[in-house]
Amino acid sequence: AFNDDVMLGAPINKADFFTKDGKTKQWLTQKAIKPFKEGLKNLDLLSLQTRNIANAHMAIAKKYGLLMPYGFKHCPRPYTKSSMEELWLAFPKKIEENLQLPFRDKKAIATFILYALYMLATQKGIKKQTNGVYSILERLCGRVSNISVDLGDDRYPRKVRRIKKQHPLTFCINDCDSPK
Repeated sequence: AFNDDVMLGAPINKADFFTKDGKTKQWLTQKAIKPFKEGLKNLDLLSLQTRNIANAHMAIAKKYGLLMPYGFKHCPRPYTKSSMEELWLAFPKKIEENLQLPFRDKKAIATFILYALYMLATQKGIKKQTNGVYSILERLCGRVSNISVDLGDDRYPRKVRRIKKQHPLTFCINDCDSPK
């Protein structure tokens, strides 16, 4: 699945999203998640979107005892029908409640984050890191997975030139006033 601002920049194949044994590759960034740095003390100060992401992290932490310091940019999200059914069975009450809530309610869970974390927690998915040294290694190998650019970012022109030059598998042009 793709967000509406994620596009293909080069030919893709199944191996870009799934391992040979069928595990999903969860495209992520390795970074400290701000709410967890502060011990999840100030949830009411977070934006609703960030709160919904934090709620997904908390659901995984409660069920599996894992705090995973991963961020998820606007990248492709590999799903399988069977793993979505497993997620529903693992969190039936939370998902049913989520379906009844307004979009980005403070109690809502970002289900795409819940899914990615669930796949990693249950070892049905693997990490595919898209930032830091991994991004540099990809450039050296000539097959860049993703380049993201925010329209409000001062580096916007430079990143657009990189997209044109490097032809990443996917790219995201996020319409926002200021970078995150």
